[in-house]
Amino acid sequence: MTERPPRGWLASWPDAAGLEHTREFEGEREAVEHAVAHAAGGLHFHDLRHSYATWLVSDGVPVNVVRAVMGHESTSTTLNLYTHAPSEYHGRVTGVFDDPR
Repeated sequence: MTERPPRGWLASWPDAAGLEHTREFEGEREAVEHAVAHAAGGLHFHDLRHSYATWLVSDGVPVNVVRAVMGHESTSTTLNLYTHAPSEYHGRVTGVFDDPR
């Protein structure tokens, strides 16, 4: 789940075809419950590691620190296998070019 203040929480889950779905919820608990109920094959404990790594990197924790916390030997494992770019990153990246500085 990704916190999206002030609107709430964004749940995302894959369907049986591997397509990613999202839906906003007011509360974290209902977002988590919805994602668990609708994810193809359910969610597993190991999925939390992917969310954790993504949250840390998205919040600006240096990837070498995330690598160490997660116990990976290389940062490429952390970045390539464990982190996923949130959908709002596209707007953040293109917004950099709109900045008149």
